[in-house]
Amino acid sequence: MNKRTAIPIIRFFILLFLQVGILNNMSILGYITPYAYLLTLLLLPVNLPHWIIIFSGFFLGLSVGAFTNDAGIHAAATTFIAFLRPSILKAIAPSIGYDDDAPISPFSQGYGWFVFYLTIIVLIHHIILFGLEIMSFQYPLYLFSKIFFSTIYSVACMFAFSLFTSSNKRR
Repeated sequence: MNKRTAIPIIRFFILLFLQVGILNNMSILGYITPYAYLLTLLLLPVNLPHWIIIFSGFFLGLSVGAFTNDAGIHAAATTFIAFLRPSILKAIAPSIGYDDDAPISPFSQGYGWFVFYLTIIVLIHHIILFGLEIMSFQYPLYLFSKIFFSTIYSVACMFAFSLFTSSNKRR
């Protein structure tokens, strides 16, 4: 197994353990929870085939859902963002483009771009996740505040984690 394959697999297990063991128990006010496990999917190299990204998203969501008894809600949300990821990357591509073999990181793409990328994908994920979880617009303020604050908390956790685990060499 080469380094290019090993790093995402190791990141998957670390973030899965971090999510189910620690972050799921770190809710603020009982409803704001960070979902850093998405970083596994978001840091994959740009040039991976689309079907691998979608399968990885489904498997990632299914794994988290198995520990949280969500009946596929995480799988649905992560599969959807995995489907959208190539289009989002194309829409927000930096002017110099991407290094196809390099994984996405705040150091290779820049902090501002990276936070914007995280925010878009996490916001879409949370809209789907919490929309399916709550399945009601009876309390729209609760739904929107849960989406908004969980997105901020998730992006902050993911950005911090990526700063500590990514190579700081510009590619």
